[in-house]
Amino acid sequence: MRFLKTLLLIGLFLGLLNSARAQDPYEPDTVYLKASGLHSVDGSVLFVLWEFPGDVAIDVWAKTDNGVAAVSVPLIDTCYDPITMPTYLNPMKNDPDSVYPNCFTGTAIENWHLLALNLYGIDPTPTPPNFLIGALCFTCTIGVNNVMSAYKLAHLIFTVNDTGFICLNTISQFQPTGASLGFHTPGGSYTAQFKPKCFQIRKGIPQRGDVDADGIISLGDPIYLAKYYLKGGPPPYYPGTGDVDCSGLTNLEDVIYLAKYLLKGGPPPCPMEE
Repeated sequence: MRFLKTLLLIGLFLGLLNSARAQDPYEPDTVYLKASGLHSVDGSVLFVLWEFPGDVAIDVWAKTDNGVAAVSVPLIDTCYDPITMPTYLNPMKNDPDSVYPNCFTGTAIENWHLLALNLYGIDPTPTPPNFLIGALCFTCTIGVNNVMSAYKLAHLIFTVNDTGFICLNTISQFQPTGASLGFHTPGGSYTAQFKPKCFQIRKGIPQRGDVDADGIISLGDPIYLAKYYLKGGPPPYYPGTGDVDCSGLTNLEDVIYLAKYLLKGGPPPCPMEE
């Protein structure tokens, strides 16, 4: 099955590469990246909890206003270091043919007929390793014509050995198959835009009260926590950081406790256990 899938996907990607590219009939489609897992509020920093090596996660998203039935997204880590190899995409945590959950679990294309994460150059090499996200559905699509919407394509888990950066960009041709960035619809294939992004890798040692995971306890934290409870805002990034009084619960009492600590010199948040 894996051999057949590989042949079909290679045929698809070569077709996307070699066929005459149609013009995107609506607004340009875009592939972009978002921090996932433990990360800073602005999405620029990915945290490894406690000690290295550890895992960080990056989600691949697409905005499209077409009915897309196949995707080809080749990527490369331009911050790759061939000496220390601080990051790598672990196939045993991503490959849909090897593990479940995998990089497609919970995405918009999870139930498509053919899914592949092809890796090339996993071991330390003089050039950065590249990898290819590929998917094909014979009877379904994502996207609605002339209605721009966002869809998650993949949830990538990187194992990192040290602090540094992961900088992902697309490449003109994935090696060794030669596939390029493209979407396919019943009307033809076309090239999508890509927004490259760098993520800083840092060790995250969570502390109670730092609910927005920016590394400090400030007035932004009780405000963040209050918005979570009163307005349905995002939850604390690290589990347990909102329980500043160590009551075993995270509630509005923690907002008051944290505000008193910052504004009136009240007792500090209790320490976080490892």
